[in-house]
Amino acid sequence: TQTNLNETNGATFQLANIKLEASPVPSPFVAETVSGALARAQRYYAKTFPQGTAVAQSATVPGCLQAKGSSTVIGDFGVMWRFPVLMRASPIIVTYNPSAGNANWRNVTGGADVAVDVDPITAKSADGVFIGEQTDAPAAASNYCIHATADARL
Repeated sequence: TQTNLNETNGATFQLANIKLEASPVPSPFVAETVSGALARAQRYYAKTFPQGTAVAQSATVPGCLQAKGSSTVIGDFGVMWRFPVLMRASPIIVTYNPSAGNANWRNVTGGADVAVDVDPITAKSADGVFIGEQTDAPAAASNYCIHATADARL
């Protein structure tokens, strides 16, 4: 009275709570938490985009790093992005404009872009990076957003 999976279209075989180990004495099975698995993965890759949102230019504003221009002086603003966990090595930082097809800061108040500057000193750190602007005069009292990824994969 058993169905042969090889002869059934669309059949699936599912396993759960299985552990393979090469040992004469098996160790106890400990179920992994989602938060623990995410923290381990974030040692290699982190992003400001919400979970489930694909990384892309002009993708979305939620989750972005935010700064406010307090004057029109070049180099006036920036934000320190602390990674969710200590990364395994210095990551490669890539920035994304949440509302346009370039990698610059987006002035969400005025609808313009300001050139981004990833600080080369903090970019060598495994715990965070300073992302600022350095070449364009920002608009005072405007809100700026930018997304970023930190990639420290092998």
